[in-house]
Amino acid sequence: MIYDRMIKWLAGWRRESVLYSMLGFAGGLVFGAILLMLDWGFLVAVVAYFTGRYNVDLCWPLYIATGALPLLFIGNALFSQDDLSQYEITTGTASNKLVVIPGHGSTINPLAPSTAASVSKVLCDILFAAPRVVVWSLKRIGRIYKLLRLDIDGCAAVLTILYEAGQRVSYAEIEDRVDGLDAQTVYRQLHLVDDVLFLESDPPGLTLGSRLRAKLAGGV
Repeated sequence: MIYDRMIKWLAGWRRESVLYSMLGFAGGLVFGAILLMLDWGFLVAVVAYFTGRYNVDLCWPLYIATGALPLLFIGNALFSQDDLSQYEITTGTASNKLVVIPGHGSTINPLAPSTAASVSKVLCDILFAAPRVVVWSLKRIGRIYKLLRLDIDGCAAVLTILYEAGQRVSYAEIEDRVDGLDAQTVYRQLHLVDDVLFLESDPPGLTLGSRLRAKLAGGV
């Protein structure tokens, strides 16, 4: 029966997804730690430069840079990457003269508020890369937990209906056809499966994307 093969396919998909999530967690932590060390080194150099302790005593720069690392995570939580990716550069000056930089001529005004804000955004975007990677890797733990709690029987039953129908199936019809279905839990868990499409137009329901349908055709 398709349902039995669907259970087998879903169990294999879960094992594979858990493995990839574990690898993502480990790799993300390592890469995030490397980026954090680079951020820390940059902050040490900046603090040492502005405090005049670059070649004297690095204790205070080390302390300040270490204390600033948690602020990177707070900043990453407060500002989205989309916001930081929106730049605005002001060209020209009030007198329309070139801004002279030793060895160069530029129409960009580095003292304009919009230019300064854009430079700050670029710097923050670079510094927040480490927290983004670390947070992403930690979210793999949450995904692993959700995968391990997957209701394979319920999800397989819904996927079987969608596969056999070959089109949109309403939530009401799914719940009528599957006895004892914990609908809210299963629908939430199906968000973990790529290419299960949740359709909100009338009648609201589910269908399978072409990629997932092709995978199931080869696996069930």
